[in-house]
Amino acid sequence: METTAGTCPCEGDLCQPWKRKQYDDVKSHHIYNIIMYKTNINNYESKSDKMKQLKSLLKRAVPSLLMLMLPLANALAQGGSIRVNGTVVDGAGEPLIGASVVVKGNTAHGTVTDFDGKFQLDVPSEQTVIVVSYVGMETKEFKVGSQRTFSVVLTDNTQLS
Repeated sequence: METTAGTCPCEGDLCQPWKRKQYDDVKSHHIYNIIMYKTNINNYESKSDKMKQLKSLLKRAVPSLLMLMLPLANALAQGGSIRVNGTVVDGAGEPLIGASVVVKGNTAHGTVTDFDGKFQLDVPSEQTVIVVSYVGMETKEFKVGSQRTFSVVLTDNTQLS
């Protein structure tokens, strides 16, 4: 087929300059969208990988953070506690190692004396009653009141059970 000036062998409308420009614009717009779609997919995948890494980090970090915060939570829960300390000895003045020192009515809240017979205990209030006991010895109870340091002498239990 022979062409003359102004005609095209494709006989299509695209040979007209303004329609050709529209076609090129649409084509380039579609190519741009395809490129952006692929880029967004890649970004989505990398964001997904970052989220997986963050979740993994949190799974490892949260238990550690909770363990670090546990003493703080315990201190806050005790609120306005009062720290009392003292020494537990027998009738001869010898320290009693491992004597039990507990809050009356709450045996979970207590301690034992150390190698020197010394103890330290946080109690909720001045009205708290402390119970001191040792195997083979008389048990003693005392109210904390305004006193913060105690010297407790436990005597032998001579009663037969």
